[in-house]
Amino acid sequence: MWSFIHFILFIAAFKLNDIYAATMVLMATTLLEVFFAKFYKNNLKKTTFWTTVIIWIFGALTLFFQESQFIMLKPTIIYLIMGLVIIISEFINKSVVKKVLSATMKDEDNPLEFDEKRIKIFSYVFGFSKIILAAVNYYFAVYT
Repeated sequence: MWSFIHFILFIAAFKLNDIYAATMVLMATTLLEVFFAKFYKNNLKKTTFWTTVIIWIFGALTLFFQESQFIMLKPTIIYLIMGLVIIISEFINKSVVKKVLSATMKDEDNPLEFDEKRIKIFSYVFGFSKIILAAVNYYFAVYT
């Protein structure tokens, strides 16, 4: 639900003002979500926390640089980091994909069983697809 609210407020701020105001709104709403989840519900998920950290890092860089080229290259950086993290986690047998799936689809009554080989294949395909997306985004951000 919160991610939908982030999106609506981000788009509204962008339409009413500019990308920098929208970035500030996104940063503020994610921080509110973390405080609400932590102090009101006492249930802050790791994915929510780390998403907020990433939004704050890239949001702060956007506001600091205020450079259109950086804004266009942010997806390249994010895709590249995601792809490398996923692939490296498989190399060292600490599958990030498996951890995320386990945390997301946790059910006390029916614990999930994962086929290790399929998770490994999916992780490599997913990781390399992120790296390909990074390359495609880089091409369009720099050469078009």
